[in-house]
Amino acid sequence: MKKYLFLIFLWASCFRLFAQDYNASLFGCKSDGITNNTGSIQYAIDYIAKKGGGTLHFYVGRYLTGSFSLKSNVSIELHEGAVLLGSSNVFDYSSLNGKRALITAVGQSNIQIKGKGVIDGQQQLLQTHLTALRQKGYISLSDQPEDISLIYLQDSKQIQVKGIMELNLPGAAQFVDRCEDVTFQGLDINCPGGIGVYVRNSNKVILSNIFFRAIESALVESEGNQGLTKENSRLANGKSI
Repeated sequence: MKKYLFLIFLWASCFRLFAQDYNASLFGCKSDGITNNTGSIQYAIDYIAKKGGGTLHFYVGRYLTGSFSLKSNVSIELHEGAVLLGSSNVFDYSSLNGKRALITAVGQSNIQIKGKGVIDGQQQLLQTHLTALRQKGYISLSDQPEDISLIYLQDSKQIQVKGIMELNLPGAAQFVDRCEDVTFQGLDINCPGGIGVYVRNSNKVILSNIFFRAIESALVESEGNQGLTKENSRLANGKSI
Protein backbone atom coordinates (compact mmCIF):
# COMPACT_ATOMS: atom_id res chain seq x y z
CA MET A 1 0.00 0.00 0.00
CA LYS A 2 2.79 2.38 0.91
CA LYS A 3 4.44 1.58 -2.41
CA TYR A 4 1.32 2.59 -4.33
CA LEU A 5 0.92 5.77 -2.31
CA PHE A 6 4.53 6.66 -3.06
CA LEU A 7 4.00 6.07 -6.79
CA ILE A 8 0.87 8.23 -6.76
CA PHE A 9 2.75 10.99 -4.95
CA LEU A 10 5.64 10.73 -7.41
CA TRP A 11 3.25 10.87 -10.40
CA ALA A 12 1.47 13.89 -8.95
CA SER A 13 4.79 15.66 -8.38
CA CYS A 14 5.91 14.98 -11.94
CA PHE A 15 2.56 16.19 -13.26
CA ARG A 16 2.92 19.46 -11.37
CA LEU A 17 6.42 19.95 -12.76
CA PHE A 18 5.19 19.21 -16.27
CA ALA A 19 2.19 21.51 -15.83
CA GLN A 20 4.50 24.45 -15.14
CA ASP A 21 5.64 24.48 -18.77
CA TYR A 22 3.33 26.02 -21.37
CA ASN A 23 3.64 26.16 -25.15
CA ALA A 24 2.85 29.63 -26.53
CA SER A 25 1.05 28.09 -29.51
CA LEU A 26 -1.58 26.62 -27.18
CA PHE A 27 -2.67 30.18 -26.36
CA GLY A 28 -3.11 31.08 -30.02
CA CYS A 29 0.31 32.65 -30.57
CA LYS A 30 1.26 32.54 -34.26
CA SER A 31 4.85 32.24 -35.43
CA ASP A 32 4.27 33.63 -38.94
CA GLY A 33 5.90 37.04 -38.32
CA ILE A 34 2.68 38.77 -39.42
CA THR A 35 0.01 38.11 -36.79
CA ASN A 36 0.13 40.50 -33.83
CA ASN A 37 0.40 38.25 -30.78
CA THR A 38 0.25 40.93 -28.06
CA GLY A 39 -3.12 39.87 -26.68
CA SER A 40 -2.34 36.15 -26.84
CA ILE A 41 1.00 36.53 -25.08
CA GLN A 42 -0.49 38.70 -22.33
CA TYR A 43 -3.38 36.28 -21.83
CA ALA A 44 -0.90 33.40 -21.52
CA ILE A 45 1.18 35.27 -18.92
CA ASP A 46 -1.90 36.22 -16.89
CA TYR A 47 -3.16 32.62 -17.04
CA ILE A 48 0.16 31.16 -15.89
CA ALA A 49 0.37 33.70 -13.06
CA LYS A 50 -3.11 32.69 -11.83
CA LYS A 51 -1.99 29.05 -11.86
CA GLY A 52 0.91 29.86 -9.54
CA GLY A 53 3.64 30.42 -12.09
CA GLY A 54 5.59 28.62 -14.79
CA THR A 55 7.40 29.12 -18.07
CA LEU A 56 5.93 30.17 -21.41
CA HIS A 57 7.91 28.51 -24.21
CA PHE A 58 8.37 29.94 -27.70
CA TYR A 59 9.63 27.49 -30.31
CA VAL A 60 10.91 28.01 -33.87
CA GLY A 61 9.26 30.93 -35.64
CA ARG A 62 8.82 34.70 -35.65
CA TYR A 63 6.38 36.05 -33.07
CA LEU A 64 5.27 39.63 -33.74
CA THR A 65 4.15 41.55 -30.64
CA GLY A 66 3.69 44.91 -28.99
CA SER A 67 4.11 45.63 -25.27
CA PHE A 68 3.35 42.91 -22.75
CA SER A 69 3.88 42.73 -18.98
CA LEU A 70 5.50 39.87 -17.10
CA LYS A 71 4.10 38.78 -13.74
CA SER A 72 5.74 37.31 -10.63
CA ASN A 73 6.84 33.68 -10.98
CA VAL A 74 6.23 33.70 -14.75
CA SER A 75 9.20 33.30 -17.12
CA ILE A 76 9.54 33.15 -20.88
CA GLU A 77 11.95 30.95 -22.81
CA LEU A 78 12.89 31.62 -26.41
CA HIS A 79 14.24 28.39 -27.82
CA GLU A 80 16.79 28.28 -30.63
CA GLY A 81 15.15 29.54 -33.80
CA ALA A 82 12.49 31.56 -31.97
CA VAL A 83 12.40 35.31 -32.64
CA LEU A 84 10.31 37.78 -30.67
CA LEU A 85 9.64 40.65 -33.09
CA GLY A 86 8.85 44.10 -31.79
CA SER A 87 5.99 45.73 -33.67
CA SER A 88 6.84 48.48 -36.16
CA ASN A 89 3.70 50.35 -35.02
CA VAL A 90 4.53 52.74 -32.19
CA PHE A 91 0.90 52.61 -31.00
CA ASP A 92 1.42 48.94 -30.09
CA TYR A 93 3.71 50.07 -27.25
CA SER A 94 1.98 51.19 -24.08
CA SER A 95 3.48 54.04 -22.07
CA LEU A 96 4.44 53.06 -18.54
CA ASN A 97 5.59 55.85 -16.24
CA GLY A 98 6.60 57.77 -19.33
CA LYS A 99 8.60 54.83 -20.71
CA ARG A 100 7.77 52.53 -23.59
CA ALA A 101 9.12 48.99 -23.82
CA LEU A 102 8.47 45.66 -25.50
CA ILE A 103 8.70 43.61 -22.29
CA THR A 104 7.90 45.18 -18.92
CA ALA A 105 7.92 44.06 -15.30
CA VAL A 106 6.84 46.54 -12.63
CA GLY A 107 6.59 45.53 -8.98
CA GLN A 108 7.21 41.86 -9.82
CA SER A 109 9.64 39.16 -8.66
CA ASN A 110 11.14 35.78 -9.59
CA ILE A 111 11.17 36.13 -13.37
CA GLN A 112 13.46 34.80 -16.09
CA ILE A 113 13.79 35.77 -19.74
CA LYS A 114 16.02 33.08 -21.13
CA GLY A 115 16.98 30.81 -23.99
CA LYS A 116 18.94 30.76 -27.24
CA GLY A 117 16.43 32.82 -29.19
CA VAL A 118 16.33 36.42 -30.38
CA ILE A 119 14.50 39.61 -29.45
CA ASP A 120 14.43 41.93 -32.47
CA GLY A 121 13.23 45.51 -32.02
CA GLN A 122 12.90 46.09 -35.80
CA GLN A 123 14.37 49.56 -35.44
CA GLN A 124 14.40 50.49 -39.14
CA LEU A 125 10.76 49.53 -39.72
CA LEU A 126 9.72 51.42 -36.59
CA GLN A 127 11.60 54.52 -37.72
CA THR A 128 9.97 54.32 -41.16
CA HIS A 129 6.53 54.16 -39.57
CA LEU A 130 7.30 57.09 -37.29
CA THR A 131 8.49 59.19 -40.23
CA ALA A 132 5.22 58.49 -42.04
CA LEU A 133 3.20 59.45 -38.94
CA ARG A 134 5.10 62.75 -38.62
CA GLN A 135 4.61 63.55 -42.30
CA LYS A 136 0.87 63.02 -41.91
CA GLY A 137 0.77 65.14 -38.76
CA TYR A 138 -0.37 62.33 -36.46
CA ILE A 139 2.54 62.98 -34.11
CA SER A 140 4.59 66.15 -33.74
CA LEU A 141 8.30 66.56 -34.29
CA SER A 142 8.74 67.23 -30.57
CA ASP A 143 7.38 63.79 -29.64
CA GLN A 144 10.06 61.14 -29.18
CA PRO A 145 8.15 57.83 -29.08
CA GLU A 146 11.02 56.00 -30.76
CA ASP A 147 12.90 55.75 -27.44
CA ILE A 148 11.58 52.25 -26.82
CA SER A 149 13.44 49.74 -24.64
CA LEU A 150 13.38 46.01 -25.24
CA ILE A 151 13.10 45.23 -21.51
CA TYR A 152 11.95 47.69 -18.84
CA LEU A 153 12.19 46.68 -15.16
CA GLN A 154 10.95 48.84 -12.30
CA ASP A 155 10.53 48.15 -8.57
CA SER A 156 11.19 44.47 -9.23
CA LYS A 157 13.56 41.86 -7.80
CA GLN A 158 15.03 38.45 -8.54
CA ILE A 159 15.08 38.97 -12.30
CA GLN A 160 17.34 37.06 -14.69
CA VAL A 161 17.89 37.66 -18.41
CA LYS A 162 20.06 34.89 -19.86
CA GLY A 163 21.41 33.77 -23.23
CA ILE A 164 19.25 35.96 -25.47
CA MET A 165 20.47 37.79 -28.58
CA GLU A 166 19.05 41.33 -28.68
CA LEU A 167 18.93 43.17 -31.99
CA ASN A 168 17.87 46.46 -33.54
CA LEU A 169 16.55 48.24 -30.50
CA PRO A 170 15.47 51.86 -30.79
CA GLY A 171 16.25 52.71 -27.15
CA ALA A 172 17.94 50.76 -24.34
CA ALA A 173 18.17 47.00 -24.49
CA GLN A 174 17.60 46.88 -20.73
CA PHE A 175 16.30 49.73 -18.58
CA VAL A 176 16.53 48.96 -14.86
CA ASP A 177 14.97 51.35 -12.34
CA ARG A 178 14.69 50.81 -8.56
CA CYS A 179 15.28 47.08 -8.81
CA GLU A 180 17.16 44.55 -6.69
CA ASP A 181 18.95 41.31 -7.48
CA VAL A 182 18.97 41.53 -11.28
CA THR A 183 21.29 39.41 -13.45
CA PHE A 184 22.08 39.82 -17.15
CA GLN A 185 24.13 36.86 -18.33
CA GLY A 186 25.41 35.54 -21.66
CA LEU A 187 23.68 38.17 -23.80
CA ASP A 188 24.68 39.22 -27.31
CA ILE A 189 23.55 42.82 -27.81
CA ASN A 190 23.67 44.38 -31.26
CA CYS A 191 22.09 47.82 -31.18
CA PRO A 192 23.89 50.54 -33.18
CA GLY A 193 23.16 53.94 -31.70
CA GLY A 194 21.49 52.48 -28.60
CA ILE A 195 22.25 51.71 -24.97
CA GLY A 196 22.98 48.18 -23.83
CA VAL A 197 22.06 48.45 -20.14
CA TYR A 198 20.75 51.52 -18.30
CA VAL A 199 20.74 51.21 -14.50
CA ARG A 200 19.53 53.68 -11.89
CA ASN A 201 18.59 53.52 -8.20
CA SER A 202 19.14 49.76 -8.17
CA ASN A 203 20.92 47.27 -5.92
CA LYS A 204 22.79 44.04 -6.74
CA VAL A 205 22.82 44.21 -10.53
CA ILE A 206 25.19 41.77 -12.29
CA LEU A 207 26.41 41.98 -15.89
CA SER A 208 28.14 38.71 -16.74
CA ASN A 209 29.59 37.46 -20.04
CA ILE A 210 27.82 40.02 -22.21
CA PHE A 211 29.04 40.82 -25.71
CA PHE A 212 28.15 44.32 -26.87
CA ARG A 213 28.53 43.77 -30.60
CA ALA A 214 27.53 47.22 -31.88
CA ILE A 215 26.56 49.85 -29.40
CA GLU A 216 26.70 53.57 -28.68
CA SER A 217 26.84 53.14 -24.88
CA ALA A 218 27.26 49.68 -23.41
CA LEU A 219 26.41 50.72 -19.85
CA VAL A 220 24.87 53.87 -18.46
CA GLU A 221 24.98 54.16 -14.67
CA SER A 222 22.69 56.79 -13.22
CA GLU A 223 22.36 57.91 -9.60
CA GLY A 224 21.69 55.74 -6.56
CA ASN A 225 23.15 52.39 -7.64
CA GLN A 226 24.71 49.95 -5.15
CA GLY A 227 26.47 46.69 -5.83
CA LEU A 228 26.78 46.90 -9.62
CA THR A 229 29.04 44.03 -10.77
CA LYS A 230 30.64 43.65 -14.21
CA GLU A 231 32.13 40.27 -15.07
CA ASN A 232 33.81 39.41 -18.38
CA SER A 233 31.64 41.74 -20.45
CA ARG A 234 33.25 43.21 -23.53
CA LEU A 235 32.81 45.52 -26.49
CA ALA A 236 33.37 44.43 -30.09
CA ASN A 237 36.91 45.94 -29.95
CA GLY A 238 37.78 43.62 -27.08
CA LYS A 239 37.73 46.25 -24.36
CA SER A 240 36.03 45.46 -21.08
CA ILE A 241 33.19 47.68 -19.98
